[in-house]
Amino acid sequence: MNGTNRSLAESLYAVTPGASEKARAVYRRVLAQDAGLDATQPKVYERWFRDAIAANPELVIDPCRAAGLTDEAWYLWKVEHSVTDVNENSIGSIDVLLISSSGRIGIVETKLAYSPGKRRAVLAQLLDYAVHLQELDDDEMPALPPAAHVSRDDMLTHLTRGDFLLIIAGDEVDPRVVKLSQAIIGDHMLNQWQLALVDLTVYQATDEKNPTRLMVPNLRGTSRTETRNVVRVDVPKDGGRPRVTLERLPVPLSGQQASVEAFLNAIEGKEAAGSRTSVGTLLEELKGAGCEITPLPTGVKVTFQDPRTDEREIRFVRTTNEGRARIGHVFGNQLAACGCPRNIAERYVRAIAQWAGSDVDVLGKGKGAEFPLRVLSEAHRADFMTLVKGTLGEIRGQAATAS
Repeated sequence: MNGTNRSLAESLYAVTPGASEKARAVYRRVLAQDAGLDATQPKVYERWFRDAIAANPELVIDPCRAAGLTDEAWYLWKVEHSVTDVNENSIGSIDVLLISSSGRIGIVETKLAYSPGKRRAVLAQLLDYAVHLQELDDDEMPALPPAAHVSRDDMLTHLTRGDFLLIIAGDEVDPRVVKLSQAIIGDHMLNQWQLALVDLTVYQATDEKNPTRLMVPNLRGTSRTETRNVVRVDVPKDGGRPRVTLERLPVPLSGQQASVEAFLNAIEGKEAAGSRTSVGTLLEELKGAGCEITPLPTGVKVTFQDPRTDEREIRFVRTTNEGRARIGHVFGNQLAACGCPRNIAERYVRAIAQWAGSDVDVLGKGKGAEFPLRVLSEAHRADFMTLVKGTLGEIRGQAATAS
């Protein structure tokens, strides 16, 4: 859904109610080349905007709040947060990373008026950050700011769902980015993204003896995902207490969604994956065992919810569209956070390491931690399913004992 394009005047006026004198222009709008900043050095000027937002996030949050995109407090999380893909290739650095009081994540990208031809690139870069941020592991996210009083579990819940507030901020944001966003964001509608274009319009005093500046936030446009709620009731086979969960499902606008079918199409014919049928069978068996299969733009991840909270996830394996798989270096930490002893993770990892081969560091990062998916989908599928079911049983047993 698009917001309204609003523009500010070139001047701000001083008036005295009841006085006969006419309104006087006391501030005029300026851009980089007029504000005493070197327009030939765009990174310097962007840093000025970045640092202003970092010092006071309300510069971009206040107009978002007025537009109904958020109703909570937001805090600076980190400046220049590096984002990588699953192979440790650099995607870039987020200018300003914000966190809300509920754990929702804000991604702010600052851009300048004198690069209007790059509006598609600016949007694509912001969405690229959002896609890959969602795929980072827990220990790759920065420490939370104490002032936010938000738990890491709450942050991870929003991270896993892709519940982000995306903001492009600059001195003259091109509102046509909103139209572009409808086409591009449509490719990722499984994510709960909201996009805001915020002008931080700079005005300089007309009095040359006192060249003070004002910064006026102005929302130029929005694009948001419409969502609906679905109630799911899971009744345990052992007659235990039913579990009720509320799921927010985005309504697609256009484009291709990340899905299991899209993943199977991507890996079809790739030797590392094994056959499409065997991979599909493996995913179905994992789902039947109680795992959740979550499609990602770059593959799928297989997780299990912490039975104590239903919010913290434990990731058993992540696969890529190239037919590769990896366990991840935080598996043991995730189990420990659920109150499970380390030996559960050690048994799981040791078995997969043996199947993957001695040249694979299954707890490492990047390509060195990856192995062919066919190791699990074909060569050792029965053993892998026995291992997963046994690990799930131990996790559930630990949760039952703790309660």
